[in-house]
Amino acid sequence: MTDALPRLGAINRPFWQSGETGVIQMQLCTACGRWRHPPGVRCADCGSRDLQWSPVTGRGTVVSHTVNHQPWAPDTIVPYTLVLVELDEQVGLRLTSRLVDGPMPDGALIGSRVSVVFERREDVWLPLFQIEDDAA
Repeated sequence: MTDALPRLGAINRPFWQSGETGVIQMQLCTACGRWRHPPGVRCADCGSRDLQWSPVTGRGTVVSHTVNHQPWAPDTIVPYTLVLVELDEQVGLRLTSRLVDGPMPDGALIGSRVSVVFERREDVWLPLFQIEDDAA
């Protein structure tokens, strides 16, 4: 599947390249302890500029999804599933990405546990999600 790759800059580079080490790095506000995504220059909760890049587990729960049947680029393989995942670190810390396991029946994904896997494209490591094997 062909995806448009993000333009890397000072603010987002640590996120998009963190997959090289096998973990997602996200911004953590050292003033209030809240995680921030997407990355920025200030904490969205307290306004502090004291943000540091820290690893997250890459595990979470699917809160929404959609199955796309439209090939938006000539070599796009359809259908594919996009998921909105709430990460375990914080209520409201969410990441939208593609599910590597492929399409599933409507409604079957909500509440599913997922974990991150990475796909390298040039100098970007795309965080994708897969359904966790154990249902615990």
